[in-house]
Amino acid sequence: MKHITIALLIMALVLMSGCAEIDMLLGYGEEWVCDTVDPSSVNPDWDRSHCYKDAADRKNTPETCQKIEDSAPKTRCYMELAEELGKPDLCNNLLNHPASKTGDYSRLECIQRTAVANGDQTICDQMGTETYIGFTQTYNKEECIKAVQSTPPKYPGRAGFDPTDSDATGGGAGF
Repeated sequence: MKHITIALLIMALVLMSGCAEIDMLLGYGEEWVCDTVDPSSVNPDWDRSHCYKDAADRKNTPETCQKIEDSAPKTRCYMELAEELGKPDLCNNLLNHPASKTGDYSRLECIQRTAVANGDQTICDQMGTETYIGFTQTYNKEECIKAVQSTPPKYPGRAGFDPTDSDATGGGAGF
């Protein structure tokens, strides 16, 4: 209980500070909670893997994804950060053809989603000649290019965006 009180106090101070980097700061606090407290004691629906995934999302740091033990949330963590940061190299943490019943995301799906989210069909080149047949669609270079051409980008011009660079467009931490 002592740890929860300290974590809540830190988060309250951050909220009151009016800091522009609030999500990133909350992510650091959240990661500390994930490291030190059983997340299910705070919320019965939480587990450590999803706690770390949420912290990684807030901080925009793939290093936090590495702490996730369960493969499905770990692959989703890398994929979502790759999309948001425009860094398809994060997709290399995923397999091209994951086992079908694990719920893991594919490297090829990750690359396609990153290309579509950033409106950059050159990212599709990283798929090479591989094809992955997912639950609802096929992922390969040709399908990737079609998807980029037919979908408005979620993060236009952000490919390679560095949230820690204060001069970067967007102001850091996803803002």
